[in-house]
Amino acid sequence: MTEPARSTFYDRYYGWILLVFVISLPAVVYGVIKSEETNNNNIKQWLPKDLDETKIYDYFRRHFGTDEYAIISWKGCTLDDPRLKQFAELAREYRDPHGEAFFAQVTTGPELLAKLQAKPFELSKKVAKNRLKSIIIGQDGKASAAIVELTEKGDDNRRAAVAVLNDILKKEVKIPADEIHMAGDAVTNAAVDVESQRATDSLVGYSMLIALACAIFSLRNIKLVVVIFVAALFSAVLAQSLVPALGGRVNLVLVVMPVLIYVLALSAGVHLVNYYRDAIQESGLAGAPLSAIQRGWLPCTLAAGTTAIGLASLSVSKIVPVKDFGKYSAIGILASLAVLFLLLPALLVLAQKISRKKSDPTQVHPGAEPVHKFDRFVQFLGQYVIAHYGLISIFCLIGLGFFGWGALYINTSVKPARFFDPDHRLISDYQWLANSERFGNQIPLEIIVKFDRKHSSLTTLSQMQLVEAIEKELLKKQAKYVGTVISAVTFAPELGKSHYTRYVMNKRLAANRDAYEKVHYYSYEGSDKQPAPLPVLPSTAENVNSEIATEGTELEPQVGKDLWRTSTRIRPTDDDYDEVIAEIEKHLDTYLDKRGKLRAEKRKKALERFDKIKRRIDTDSANEREACEESEDRAGCLQRVMQKYEAELANGQKKFENDMRQATDDTTGVDIQYTGMVPLFHIAQRELLRGLFKSFFYAFLLIAVMMIIWFRNPAAGLVTMLPNIFPAAVIFGWMGWTDRIVDIGSMMTASVALGIAVDDTVHFLTWFRRGMQNNLNRNEAVLYSYQRCALAMTQTTLIAGLGLLVFGLSSFQPVSQFGLLMFLLLAAAIVGDLLFLPSLLIGPAGKLFQPKRKCDEPVTAAQKVVERDHISYNMELIA
Repeated sequence: MTEPARSTFYDRYYGWILLVFVISLPAVVYGVIKSEETNNNNIKQWLPKDLDETKIYDYFRRHFGTDEYAIISWKGCTLDDPRLKQFAELAREYRDPHGEAFFAQVTTGPELLAKLQAKPFELSKKVAKNRLKSIIIGQDGKASAAIVELTEKGDDNRRAAVAVLNDILKKEVKIPADEIHMAGDAVTNAAVDVESQRATDSLVGYSMLIALACAIFSLRNIKLVVVIFVAALFSAVLAQSLVPALGGRVNLVLVVMPVLIYVLALSAGVHLVNYYRDAIQESGLAGAPLSAIQRGWLPCTLAAGTTAIGLASLSVSKIVPVKDFGKYSAIGILASLAVLFLLLPALLVLAQKISRKKSDPTQVHPGAEPVHKFDRFVQFLGQYVIAHYGLISIFCLIGLGFFGWGALYINTSVKPARFFDPDHRLISDYQWLANSERFGNQIPLEIIVKFDRKHSSLTTLSQMQLVEAIEKELLKKQAKYVGTVISAVTFAPELGKSHYTRYVMNKRLAANRDAYEKVHYYSYEGSDKQPAPLPVLPSTAENVNSEIATEGTELEPQVGKDLWRTSTRIRPTDDDYDEVIAEIEKHLDTYLDKRGKLRAEKRKKALERFDKIKRRIDTDSANEREACEESEDRAGCLQRVMQKYEAELANGQKKFENDMRQATDDTTGVDIQYTGMVPLFHIAQRELLRGLFKSFFYAFLLIAVMMIIWFRNPAAGLVTMLPNIFPAAVIFGWMGWTDRIVDIGSMMTASVALGIAVDDTVHFLTWFRRGMQNNLNRNEAVLYSYQRCALAMTQTTLIAGLGLLVFGLSSFQPVSQFGLLMFLLLAAAIVGDLLFLPSLLIGPAGKLFQPKRKCDEPVTAAQKVVERDHISYNMELIA
């Protein structure tokens, strides 16, 4: 039978639609290529600039330069290894094709050892070597290394910079690759760049193939699968091309965004194709693409909208990769919706026209669609839920409460070591370098000790002595966390055992502060709160009399601030970084407080001793003056007594001043700040947890509002949210109760899964409402919904879940955790939508979804029986 031709929008304009997409393809491909070039995973740039921690870090970098470095050594690398010098020279000379240097400074163990022995430091070889142990000289006193600091250009091209270092070592210095060991922030960040990209490059093809295979198995119509595949693939590449177009950069979590868009678009396409098949069953091929869009635009738009809300809610996170993932994925979802509503039906029209010209054995004809074997299971499941809805509802509500409570106890971590498998090369290199015979740990905690000259009168010597005291306190009392410390004191003479007077020693140290500045361990801050040239010291002749000079004081300008850097290396620990920082900060605060009180007590005692001396002198001199009254040489006697006690008082005064100087409160005007890798990871860890709950809350709130608007009933909207928070509560609650770690990859999944879970809820409720509007009772409407969309819901869950599960095989843990958790969350979501939701609809809460008919809309006899007949017909076929 020939079907009457019907001219629809898609019939008329499908050619133009396809032409627009073909013309846009080169621009999309170009955007994808550009996005691949922007991959940037500098962990220290994860946080926004307005946080206190990032402000302190930026402040640190302004004064001391970058702390992006690589420590490099190899098997057999010792202080007398000539290859160290060769490597350093080659690295210093390297320029990229544009003439840009990647390496700001290259320091080797032998060079630094020689520098400490030369002017202005002039340390003995033994002292210099001891100070550099576990820093750039091994504990055995023989092993050595090179420390390479990156330029800004090198920091922007970390992967290339680290690759250059490897090439120099292997090709120029001729060191075997398996004997090279590298660590440091630059190496870690470069490894994150490489592994995050490799994670998708190696698995994205498998993910797409598995999702496609699931679609083929589900639809069993190759032409329909091709249509969905083309639309989904275009959606994915379009989403990725929008990242650089909108000023974004790819990062370690954004790399999975195209695959996420692909599987979600594929899933939505399956729903639309099922609507398309329904249209063919009821009305034939003519106009079926338009009919599919008319039937599916609302549930698909709601589904895409809720998914986009779930993704966009991640934008509240202060972790930049998470924020970017949420923002660009939400944009990608909405873009994919436009693609599905335009490209997919246009392709269906094209497929129809091709099929009419050529016999197609897979063509679907009205009334030809067989009952799927899955319908038997659906019928059984529906009847079981209807019979046991009360028990199922209670069981799900108890599970929701129990696991929801467990979600409050989840732990987060952003330690780079957790990004990689234990046998990853980066981890083994860190372990090799951190060996107790070599250089110790490479996790930096930078401590800035600031002296405000307006409130602190300490000389350069006294400042460095306080810095030295802080170092010793950390190494002695915080050995659990602190492995090594390096500061300006490392390069200074022995401050407490010098043969110089304090004055001469101080003058020497103050005059050579520029040397400490060059090695990035001292900086001077001017009155404008910016790094400034060192203040000019006044001459001794003009400002310091000889008596004071011999006592070892100096007169320095009382403006600006002196900043001294103390760079510590934290030992490996199971404690979170917030605990490490809190313990070190608390200990130093307590130490400085006690030090201030102790010095105050010493000054008090010195004053008491001096007062006692003065009283004794007054008493003794009075007695002796009285005795002089009987002397024949009264005037001479009084003169001798006065000279005697004046000298004694002068000695007492000098001792008192010396005691007071030694007891000066060197903690006044002193401020300590902490920055570097450890504090930044701590704040990132804190923000990760905050962002998890905040984004989920906002996603829940916005999606609930959408559901309330859709149902025009607040209670109904909130009830529908119970099955949608069920998967996140169960999975994250399980992680909380079992003390599993939530990392940056798994943090995003809660809000994403919430949005995706609503997709199936919307489709199920769409058919439920249609059944109710056609005068079915709630039990029949639930069975009708099962028959209409349970298969499509299961298909889309398998497509999305298995497509993402592939990433669970990745060696890069954030991507692996994302893929595994998304699969588990989608599995829990289908349980919520096929068990929890129907049981709520059958129970008392289902009355909230009862449609209200208008008085002028009588129900026709056909409407009363059509869906019952459909259910009865299917039940007979199944039986």
